[in-house]
This record gives sequence, C-alpha cells and structure tokens, in this order.
Amino acid sequence: MIINKYKIRIIGLCSLLLLFFSYHGFCQSHSIIDIDKTEILKLPEGQMEAPVPDGMLSFNDIIKVKGNSKTSYAVDYIPVYQSPTIAKGSIYINLNNKRSVYDLESVNEITNENNLYHFEYIVNKYSKKEYTVNDIYKSMFGEHPSKIVNYLVSVDAATGDTLWKKQKDYISVHPANQVSIVGNLIIDNKTGKELFKLSSSNPISISEVKEDEEHLYLKTNGNELIAIDLQKGEAIWRVKGDFNKFFIDESRIYTSNQCAIDKNTGKIIWNNSSDVWFVGIVGDYLIGYLYGEDDPEVFVYNKNTGKLAGYLWSDNEFCTSCLGYEFCNPEFIFAEQGEGNKTTALVKCSDGVYLYTFEIK
Repeated sequence: MIINKYKIRIIGLCSLLLLFFSYHGFCQSHSIIDIDKTEILKLPEGQMEAPVPDGMLSFNDIIKVKGNSKTSYAVDYIPVYQSPTIAKGSIYINLNNKRSVYDLESVNEITNENNLYHFEYIVNKYSKKEYTVNDIYKSMFGEHPSKIVNYLVSVDAATGDTLWKKQKDYISVHPANQVSIVGNLIIDNKTGKELFKLSSSNPISISEVKEDEEHLYLKTNGNELIAIDLQKGEAIWRVKGDFNKFFIDESRIYTSNQCAIDKNTGKIIWNNSSDVWFVGIVGDYLIGYLYGEDDPEVFVYNKNTGKLAGYLWSDNEFCTSCLGYEFCNPEFIFAEQGEGNKTTALVKCSDGVYLYTFEIK
C-alpha cells in the first residue's frame, strides 16, 4: 500500500514537471531554421557610373501621369522608408504618424477609419501598467505597486477584433501578411503559433520583411537578403551587397543597387553599375532615382534586361500648381510595388505634398 502511494506521487510529480517544461519552452513545437547552413553569395560591386540617357525615350513616353491630389500632409521632407503602399486598388500612406487611404483609380481619399491598414492582420507589441495587490504597501502609502507588462497582439484589420494576445517580452516585430518575424521567431499572424525559430552564430538584425506565396524574404541591417521556404522550413539562399531596398515580381527579386536575382536559386540574372538607385517596380519596368541633385532625375529601366529605357529631367510636369514658385525641386517617393500597370508616388513640392498616380502606356 505504501509502495502504491509512492508510485502515485512519482507519477504526479513527473506529470507536473512535463507540464511545466512544456509551458516554459522546454518542449517546443517549432522547427529550427539554421541560417548558417546556407552559403552567402556576394552581389557584384562595380565603379559607379552616371546613366547616359541620350537617344532614350522620356519618362512620360513610357509611364504617363494618370491623376493627382494634394494631401493634407505638411512635412519638410519625406523619409524613403515611409513610401506609399498599394494593395487591392487602394493607396496606403503612413507619413508623420498619420495614416490615410486613397483610391488608386480616382486618387480620392477614402475616409473609412476601419480601412487604414493594407495587411490582413495587424501584429504589434504594446506595454501596459498593471497593479499588484499588496496590503502592507497600500496601508503605508495608500496605493498599489505596479509593473510594466509587455504584450504581443494580433488584430483582424477588417473587423478590429483581437485574435490573440501573448504576455511576453519581444525585441522587435516585423509583420508581413500571413506571418511575422518576432525577435528570432516566425509566427502565424492569425493563430499566434510559433512556426520556426531562426538560428545563426551571428546576431540577426532584420530591417525589412516581405512575403510571397510560400516564401519569406528578410533584409538584415548588415545588407544581407535571406530567402526562407516556409513549407520546408529552411533558408534556401542568401546574398549580401550594398543595397537598402528590394522589390519582388513573379520570378525575380531586384535590389536597389541594380541587381536582378532569381527567386528560386538566388543567382544573379543581370546587374548594372550606376549612381541611380531602384526605388520601385511597375509592370515590366523598374523606376530609378538619382539622389543628391537639385533637379529631379527619374529613370525607367526594363526589368527583363536591366537596360535604361527612359528618363525625366524636368519638373514642369509636377510643379504647375505650386502657386507660381519659381524654384520647386520636387522630391519623389515612389511606391515600392506597383499593382498591374499602375503605381503611385508622393511628390513634395514647395506648396505641399501631392499624391500622383501613374500608368504604363
């Protein structure tokens, strides 16, 4: 009888230990993605050369202005990381901590406050002050002590409903449409399930995340681009080079420093040496911008060949409404990804910020 009691106690203790370690992460359901197993391919670096537009078409011969609207934004400049986003026929702007949405076809502002996000799910972290009951402390000072508790939450963008909430400290959150990078974890935005854990001998500091069907593309602060197969749970290729943005189409990835990369293999298809940086993609064209000049210098490249197709060195098209200012020098911030044959750009003129839409002829 005594032996049976001990058996029951041992079984109970083992059950408690199993529950404890499972809850606290000893038994993890997610798989490990070892980044170090994938070889890094370095993007080519060449001497920068100014583009030669002689004999080329003009920007407006290829991409025409479709419409424009003056926005209510009042800023001295537009950061390149706050470019407009196009999704499902709408233009989403988040500039100077103010969100707004415009119709891509009419360029009219959409005033529906429930439609300010282009992602299906909004995953974010927040902190909340919570109080603990302490009768001694309360009797001495007349209040409860408090602590800051950190949470990660997912909200349905269409309905505003909270899908899940977790109490945990997270270093960073980089959302995509269906999954997000939270610290070194890849989580499902809808369920909160931890799908994979990223592992590397070096710290992984992510600056940008993009999702495309069953793949995830991570740009690190060390100018590295990592492609992850979400079905296999592995890194399939890595490239490293001097670029700050990347753009996606059906079969390739294009880096801002003018390299075209095969999405499946990570191999370079073509590359250019130029002072012009790619800032967006629409249809069969890549839009380039030359920074640091007084006059706007916007270029159009053929995305299949990498060849320069057209250019714009005139601001007359964009500054006719600047209240007669003689010197405008507009600043262009294009959407990174166009939709169909349309794209958009925020144009900072002397009298305010305009939203322009463009269409391939």
